[in-house]
Amino acid sequence: MRHLVIFIFRFIPDIFYTKLLFLFKQRKFLNLSNPKTFNEKINYIKLFSTNQLRVLVSDRLEVRKYVAERTHSCNLIPLLWSGVDFSREVYDKLPQKFVIKGNHGSKMVKIVDKHVDRYNDVLEFTKRWMKTDYYLRGRERNYRDLKRFLVVEAMLETKESTIPPDFKFFCFDGKVGFVQVDLDRFKQHRRNIYDTSFELLDFELHFAKGDPIKKPVQWEIALGVAEALSADFSFIRVDLFLVDGGVYFGELTNYPGNGLEKFNPGKFDRIFGDMISDLN
Repeated sequence: MRHLVIFIFRFIPDIFYTKLLFLFKQRKFLNLSNPKTFNEKINYIKLFSTNQLRVLVSDRLEVRKYVAERTHSCNLIPLLWSGVDFSREVYDKLPQKFVIKGNHGSKMVKIVDKHVDRYNDVLEFTKRWMKTDYYLRGRERNYRDLKRFLVVEAMLETKESTIPPDFKFFCFDGKVGFVQVDLDRFKQHRRNIYDTSFELLDFELHFAKGDPIKKPVQWEIALGVAEALSADFSFIRVDLFLVDGGVYFGELTNYPGNGLEKFNPGKFDRIFGDMISDLN
């Protein structure tokens, strides 16, 4: 039944599909004729933007060149392998821990520890990714024509051998407005929102708040990196890792949560939306 629904939905035009998805997730109608809120504007940009940079920075290899050209204050996570055929030989040559990703979609990410994850299990993940047309799931057009291949990066860990939090910088016309920090995202996911002074703000975005964390020592450097990488966009989210004094590039996210995540209280949806001045 699930496969039948997916098959039928692939023929629904992007605009109609997006409106249905928005109604289902947000419990309200999507206003595309005069978008005001953050989620409305993200969906408008997703459907109508002509900025081809949004496609380029979605490619996990091309974006590395983009980052290197625009800032020297950001480290690229070491690239260990890329390709289509994730063979046993490739797996055996990789270190004990690594991160494997699909190039052509979001959420195609797996942290691998060879003490826990067998080759055949990881291979099954990659096979499912390679068969997935991620564009059809959320109609994020930046993924529509991306090449399907796999990327393996080194595993980033803190000195305490823990997975570092994600720092996600919401950037408007090249300036950071807010910063989302995702904590313990693979177990008990919590999410804090900070201003540029690293003051914790009193609202939630999709996930409940977690405990406050200390301001990172490289905070000002990270703000500069985010603004350098976002300069060519009316809005984009710059995802970074701040690990042991260094700033590492994660990805550039065009449409956070596919424009479907709820703000609590809802007024912050409009506050964020007011900061997007150009819908391209």
